[in-house]
Amino acid sequence: MDVEDFIKRLKSYPDSKNAGMVLIHNGIVRATSRNGDDVFSMEVTADEDRLGEIISWASGLPGILAVDAEVVTGRLYV
Repeated sequence: MDVEDFIKRLKSYPDSKNAGMVLIHNGIVRATSRNGDDVFSMEVTADEDRLGEIISWASGLPGILAVDAEVVTGRLYV
């Protein structure tokens, strides 16, 4: 997802003047696990149906202007 494009899209919404925050989570594969073991890669999968349910639910919350998500799946490396 292009974060700049997402923010531009948000600013085009009629209610954008009421937006007060943009929350973005951009995860990366780190070099060590929580217990200190070396990490070289990880396999990421996604439940697309469940993600759609979560996006629909979050979009209906009061004060939420927009919700979007992109999940990179497959083997990801440090």
